[in-house]
Amino acid sequence: MILKLEDGNEMELRFTHLQVLKRTVVSVLFSHGLHYFTATAQCNSDDNYNKAIGRKVALARAMRGSVPRDIRTQIWKAYWEFVNDSGKKFKS
Repeated sequence: MILKLEDGNEMELRFTHLQVLKRTVVSVLFSHGLHYFTATAQCNSDDNYNKAIGRKVALARAMRGSVPRDIRTQIWKAYWEFVNDSGKKFKS
C-alpha cells in the first residue's frame, strides 16, 4: 500500500504473512524506493492469530525508536485512512 504523508512524500508499506513461520507478520517500509525499516510480529501459540493485530504490531515495531514522532503520527494517520477509505478492513 502507498501511504501519502502530509508533507507530500509517499511511503510504501508491505505486509507479508509467512507460511514457513506460521502466525508471523512482517512489515517493511520503503521511502523513495529504498528499504527503510523492517519488523516482525509473531503470535504466541496460546493466542488466536489475527492479521490486523499482527500488522499493527509489526508496523509499530518497524517505527519504534528510529522514526521521529511527527513522521510516525503521519504514517499511522495515512495507514488508517488507507484501511478505511479503501474498504479493505483486514479480516482475521
